[in-house]
Amino acid sequence: MARTLEALSTDDLRRLPAWTLTPDGRSIRRSIDFDDFSSAFAFMTRVAIRAEQLDHHPDWRNIWRRVDIELSTHDAKGLTRLDLELAPAWEPDRIPNDAELLGHAVVSILRQPVRAVRTTRKIVQSA
Repeated sequence: MARTLEALSTDDLRRLPAWTLTPDGRSIRRSIDFDDFSSAFAFMTRVAIRAEQLDHHPDWRNIWRRVDIELSTHDAKGLTRLDLELAPAWEPDRIPNDAELLGHAVVSILRQPVRAVRTTRKIVQSA
């Protein structure tokens, strides 16, 4: 489903104080620091489950206890209303911690076959 690109108002950005508009204006981003790697990974797992349900996936990376998130709508090649609605919902204290729900979702995810679309290999030449 194609989504339309929307201009942001200053009110939109004021409602998202933890998020920053990227220089090109096509996404919003933030970093979250956790107590440790396990907490960061648990957060990412919960967001991943919700992202799958919504078919809206963040660009992100995890470095030890920090998670960097960037939100945009890929098929619109920029921000949409969906990004602005999801940003506050993906705050660490708002992600559901329902173990039974998460357990079923994790089992479902783990049953999926792992298929790498592309792998990158660094080639080192010997002297």
